[in-house]
Amino acid sequence: MDDVAFSNRFLRQSEIANPKNFKHPIFILGLGSIGSAGAIALAKMGTPRGMTFVDYDTFEDHNIPNQLCLEKAHKGMSKVEAISSLCQEMGNIGPIQSIKRKLLGSTLVDITTAHELPLREFLRGIVISTPDSMEARKDLWKSCLFNPQVERVIDVRVAGMGQYIE
Repeated sequence: MDDVAFSNRFLRQSEIANPKNFKHPIFILGLGSIGSAGAIALAKMGTPRGMTFVDYDTFEDHNIPNQLCLEKAHKGMSKVEAISSLCQEMGNIGPIQSIKRKLLGSTLVDITTAHELPLREFLRGIVISTPDSMEARKDLWKSCLFNPQVERVIDVRVAGMGQYIE
């Protein structure tokens, strides 16, 4: 995208978050209402370093009211596949990695096969925490705490932050 197109498209946002300055990839755990909307917004702005999405859930009818980006046509798709495909349509983004797994401790587990992957291998750059359980938030926080590959952790939960520190 050239400078003129960028300035017209993201004039208001560029003072807050200018994709030209993005130096880190984005990692999003949880693609519910907040995680999926955040992923789409970032993809629209441009994420040249790429994004990684982690969620084990499938998009179903009960998700339609809460997820602004997905609709009935996405029913039955995994959330990571549906959001990945929408983000790729935005263009101006780096590689997207979709991981359909659940975070348990410091491991990403395929809930149908029990195959495990270490979370630490995927944590990079800006980590956005939007899972639907406090246990998963705590596990992610602990995995990020002393990880030199993680630049920042953003957690959308504003209450109960003291629960992360033991």
